[in-house]
Amino acid sequence: MAVNFPVDALSDASELASVEFGVGLEGGDEQFGLVPTDVRVKQDLADMAAATIGAVGGDEQPWDPAEKYGPTEPVWVARDDPLAEGIVAIADGQHDIVPTGLDDPQAVFCYFARFRTADGTELTGVRRAMQFKSVARAKLLRVIDDSVHRVEDRIFKLDGDFDLLVDTERVHIWRPAAFEFLGNLQQTVLAAVPGNVAAIQADVPFVDFGPVEAYAASHPRAARLLAAIRTQGNATGIDRSKLVRLCRSSNVSVNSVRGRLTVGPGDVLGFLEILDRRRYDLELVVGTPERYRAASRARLH
Repeated sequence: MAVNFPVDALSDASELASVEFGVGLEGGDEQFGLVPTDVRVKQDLADMAAATIGAVGGDEQPWDPAEKYGPTEPVWVARDDPLAEGIVAIADGQHDIVPTGLDDPQAVFCYFARFRTADGTELTGVRRAMQFKSVARAKLLRVIDDSVHRVEDRIFKLDGDFDLLVDTERVHIWRPAAFEFLGNLQQTVLAAVPGNVAAIQADVPFVDFGPVEAYAASHPRAARLLAAIRTQGNATGIDRSKLVRLCRSSNVSVNSVRGRLTVGPGDVLGFLEILDRRRYDLELVVGTPERYRAASRARLH
């Protein structure tokens, strides 16, 4: 699904109902504030949004919390997904104007722009403030009357595109690492462990997920696998005997206790990798079985 915002409207920011620019500031409680801009900056921000729409295109894949992504890959998360809560808060927040928001460049960890059309359609672009504030640390020079002078003013540099976009239905992610950082994803995934376990438990009632939940509560990789299993629906319809067989062939120890399968702490990751289709075995050479773990996986159709 393409970004739900008319890209043509970004060609002339002055025709939009509003263009707001804001920053996220570190220190104590993170806060977000709007900073006034002139029409040229508004157009630069609109150009960034248009470039990002072109980059993500319409061929995005659903975000997989357990997947390892490259620096730029077009993926998406639904707005109502708990993993998107931190990002959506930036887009939907009622932020006050903070004229001094750029007084301390080192406190700025991100910047964002919100665009609104006359009919109320909204789009928000968010970017980590790495290049943006790097110029503020540089020793810039300019030539005045044939001599070189230091630039003492605070100077910031906008990027060419945003890390992600938020429209009415989705968070469109162009840089997955930025999504994880800005959305505080590690803490979000850990906090979601009980809910994810409850959802998965309903699909495989013959497994005791108590030990899995206890382990995942303090192990981000296991928490990510749980989130992926739930969002991908990978626990639906699992057959007990086939699960046991695959665990044995993958050297993952499972035991039956009062009729339910249970797994020890040392085998939790392996067990979750099986549920998430990340362990498999094959035998291309007769009598020589091979076992593998998939760092990344995609279904072949």
